[in-house]
Amino acid sequence: MITKIWLPKMWSRFFPSPPVSGFKIGLAAGQALLCFIGGLGRAPAAETPPLDKTHLLSYLRYAEGWTDSVEAAADDPKPSPIPGFSEVDVHLTFPKGKLDRIYYLSADGKALVGGNLYDLGDSPFKIALSKLTAANAPAKGPENAPVTVVVFSDFECPYCRDEAKLLREDIPKKYPKEVRVVFKDFPLEPVHTWARKAAIAAHCVIEQNPAAYWPFHETMYTHQGEITDGNLEARIQEFAGQQNLDSLRLMTCVQNKATAGIVEKSEAEARALGISQTPTLFINGRMVTGAVPLEKLEMVIQWELKRETGSAKAEAEKCCEVGPPTVVKH
Repeated sequence: MITKIWLPKMWSRFFPSPPVSGFKIGLAAGQALLCFIGGLGRAPAAETPPLDKTHLLSYLRYAEGWTDSVEAAADDPKPSPIPGFSEVDVHLTFPKGKLDRIYYLSADGKALVGGNLYDLGDSPFKIALSKLTAANAPAKGPENAPVTVVVFSDFECPYCRDEAKLLREDIPKKYPKEVRVVFKDFPLEPVHTWARKAAIAAHCVIEQNPAAYWPFHETMYTHQGEITDGNLEARIQEFAGQQNLDSLRLMTCVQNKATAGIVEKSEAEARALGISQTPTLFINGRMVTGAVPLEKLEMVIQWELKRETGSAKAEAEKCCEVGPPTVVKH
């Protein structure tokens, strides 16, 4: 997905889109796209070009319209999943939060592309798929499911609450073998004040009893409107008693932030993917933002299932047929 960047209004993107109108598939007309046909992107990757980061950031500040309240830093160029280009990560910090933006630098170091690079010989979501991981993330559905939905969520986000039941219950029930749902954390600080601690607590729960994660997930979202900074720990202790968990061990884990590293890795992954709001879903690598209604979520899932079925059928025919193609099979 190619994201418009206009940081005087950037903090508004930390408030998720409305449940229906917030549904966006990762396509943007009028934005710069660079596509490679077949083997054009197959040349060996060149060394990363030198980069004047001071000039780059000054150029981007003017081009993107970043205000003085935005602090920007750029990493050194690194190899891109698509040969011929290097990836440059730009880190933005502003009063309402942090965001990362990904740019692609040409081999001669003279051209910069903002957005996705598409290699028509490979998946259009190759770059996103290369960044997505499921390590230490709770999931429902078989690992070999043809469709994987990865959702980056925030326990304090009201639109995430609306999406949570769909992904936790409705989709696994309707597609028990076809879809795997993976939950990842992206607490939006400082907009949300207790979401990070809740995410840390969720992984502390997993350390004691992985199956208890789902009741915790349901409890946090169901009672979201009643939870505050002041009563979160009491709610966690209450949950521990309901699930026969070791309350002392659980609270020690939460207060010592023992699982914070897991949450931080998930946040870093979200930023590397260019996520700026919750919930954000990746359906077989396709970015979909906002709270997605069930019928639209199923539409994308069915799209992927049909594509998988078509690919499998074509492969089966290819492997078992040696004669010339004909209009009617005999």
